[in-house]
Amino acid sequence: MPDLFRIKKTDRRRIYYWSGIFCALVGFLLFILMLTRHFVKNQREVPAFIGGYCAIFATVLSVFQILEHLSCFSDPEAQCKIVRILFMVPLYAMISWVSILQPNAAEYLNLIRDAYESYAIYAFFSLMLSLMGGVDALYRNLMLEERPPIPHFFPLCWLEPVKVSPRFVQICRKCLFQFMVCKPIVTFFIIILESNGKMGDELLDLTKGYFWTTLIYNISITIAFTALLYFYTGTKEFMDGKQAFGKFLCVKAVIFLSFWQGILIAIFAAAGVLPKFDYWSEQNVAAGLQDFLICIEMLFVAFAHKFCFGSEEYAVGEDGESDNAAVNGGAPAPYIPPARMSISSNLIYTLRHADLIAEVKDILRNR
Repeated sequence: MPDLFRIKKTDRRRIYYWSGIFCALVGFLLFILMLTRHFVKNQREVPAFIGGYCAIFATVLSVFQILEHLSCFSDPEAQCKIVRILFMVPLYAMISWVSILQPNAAEYLNLIRDAYESYAIYAFFSLMLSLMGGVDALYRNLMLEERPPIPHFFPLCWLEPVKVSPRFVQICRKCLFQFMVCKPIVTFFIIILESNGKMGDELLDLTKGYFWTTLIYNISITIAFTALLYFYTGTKEFMDGKQAFGKFLCVKAVIFLSFWQGILIAIFAAAGVLPKFDYWSEQNVAAGLQDFLICIEMLFVAFAHKFCFGSEEYAVGEDGESDNAAVNGGAPAPYIPPARMSISSNLIYTLRHADLIAEVKDILRNR
């Protein structure tokens, strides 16, 4: 067959994402058509319909981008973590949409969504370590070259600057790890409190579990995200050319949308300043609004992930040379075994979490 009609592996990889874009555009036209014809007389279904469109196509775009990475695993240690982060959008979007459709199941489904947050934050931290060559390479660089200390952030700016050293990295790892452990534990207690009717739904009610679980979760995520911020500030020079800042903003945005936005909505609801919506009852307006907003926001996050967690820098042509020579300095890319071209094998490797298990062992050994 002439070369003109041959489709390279990298071209097929690009087809994944643009197929998702095409589906989203066609779906948008169908969405407008159905919205104008169907919901003129049934306005109460508007949030479910709009949220469903955004959730479905956010999932489509994310799945195609995941396939891009899995179709060419040139850097398994980094790309498996990227895939885990990309799974946030389908999980968040679909759970939020189902919660709109079935409000009675929302409180339990949202626990799954929120629990994945802690896992994804640690996956991002591990990704940053991978982009630096691994934790051992980072330790060697920090021991060979003394880094300037970084000042504390407000309101702790009066404290002495933090020295960037292997010990600093160890503390950051533990701070991120505690959140990955704490969040599932808090989720478990929430389920127990809900089953016994002691959870409550008002943020300022100190006699119910909602206030205390939110407080513990707030402290844990604050420690984790502060450590992530310090770690990024102290080591970002080691990630030059890796779009680390964009990746950091994407993760920070999802954290805000999934947690802080919910807290703000709950505070407004408790203060009685939240507008009334005909779509939800007064008891479900806060949860319904949060789920509806997440469905819409995840569609934008899916597009942002394309540019911040794109697969271009890992793309390798059939001749073994990088498709993006600027990323690799024009040098030939390393040989990729055929096994790394298998989407199913790469997905199994990602889900096996051998790297995460090794990291947990290192943390427990205080490495």
